[in-house]
Amino acid sequence: MPANFKPAFKNTFQDFKDYYVLIGGTATSIVLDANGFESCTTKDYDMVIIDESKNKQFYEALTNFLELGEYEEGHKDHKAQLFHFTTKKSGFPEMIELFSILPEYPLKKLSRETPVHFDEEASLSALLLDEDYYQLLIHER
Repeated sequence: MPANFKPAFKNTFQDFKDYYVLIGGTATSIVLDANGFESCTTKDYDMVIIDESKNKQFYEALTNFLELGEYEEGHKDHKAQLFHFTTKKSGFPEMIELFSILPEYPLKKLSRETPVHFDEEASLSALLLDEDYYQLLIHER
């Protein structure tokens, strides 16, 4: 079993495997474990949202998971970071960071963050990935 395996995450997102990709230390742990190797524990889940269809059920699963896990938004310079969530609740990843691709429209300012809209009312923010990295993730998942 991967070093940072959290059944609550797996159970919540098992029906949404086409809507996200895990990257970073947790993803490395999963791959190493699947191949019979041990890995170091990381406290975070880096989650790339790849849901171009903006599936409302995926959004609801994600926001419900964040609520159930009692996640709090990260803050930097007194500003909420809606792509960075932390919790102390047992059985949940200590930290979740959301990533996404650049939007199809120009941003008003240069930023590493972008809104991810699922409909007119539902949205989150995510750290930006460049197009090449994003396409590699989609191709190799």
